[in-house]
Amino acid sequence: SSITIYNRPDGHGDRLRDCEVRISDTLPTTPATESFKDGAKLGFFEGPGKDGEVIEIVAERSLAGRYIVIMNNAKGRFGAVALNLAEVTESIYQKPPATSAILSSTYNEDFLASRCIDGNTGTLGCHSEVEIYPWLALDLGISVKISSITIYNRPDGHGDRLRDCEVRISDTLPTTPATESFKDGAKMGFFEGPGKDGEVIEIVAERSLAGRYIVIMNNAKGRFGAVALNLAEVTESIYQKPPATSAILSSTYNEDFLASRCIDGNTGTLGCHSEVEIYPWLALDLGISVKISSITIYN
Repeated sequence: SSITIYNRPDGHGDRLRDCEVRISDTLPTTPATESFKDGAKLGFFEGPGKDGEVIEIVAERSLAGRYIVIMNNAKGRFGAVALNLAEVTESIYQKPPATSAILSSTYNEDFLASRCIDGNTGTLGCHSEVEIYPWLALDLGISVKISSITIYNRPDGHGDRLRDCEVRISDTLPTTPATESFKDGAKMGFFEGPGKDGEVIEIVAERSLAGRYIVIMNNAKGRFGAVALNLAEVTESIYQKPPATSAILSSTYNEDFLASRCIDGNTGTLGCHSEVEIYPWLALDLGISVKISSITIYN
């Protein structure tokens, strides 16, 4: 949810000024003769920086992109300057747990879909009516990458109703009434069953799948006639983006101060250093487009 820039601690920290941070899916040009305007502006540090200063830049809104681009002298007011930093770290947007859920039908008002995402794993939560393909969908609000889910079967009896249970990740919901097997999106996993009372079932994706809804469908093959779906709780784990593992400089002062030195975890020494340019920049490559809300600069 943020980035942190660690300014160089050994002198010339005041070179950092009019520093603009942008989130983009493209890189600036080299040589750095033009101000970069692609993507969206995350924040701005007017400076001048101080030796060893730690600068956190927090966005007013979450922005998505593959690259975090840090451009010094973004307004071109100071002629040709260098960009020299100790370290840069980023924080990505963390998706909160599902806050709403939908059942294909509801047995009664005591067993609403919301009961299966309330944190209580020890009692019967949600309960559908008897249907051919009863389902529960967790609404994550936005499309995110899901790595696994955990299903807590009801502990008070009838746990064996859970069988041929298919989990799918989708941007659409199944139909109601639940008279057809749902095939939209991508299959995440399958639990043959029959389940046991209070059983905890973890379904791990072989690959990371993205979607807004986690759809749990009982009797997905239609082998058992009409059945109910009754669970205690469902929780999900989302894909966590690791820190940037590569970086690019607009130019390199010498081989001792490569871009990679600004993402090596060392905040106490001069890391990366560009040549003197009009708009020198450093870009952190996150590998995929993710949501960033702030950065911290170590001068």
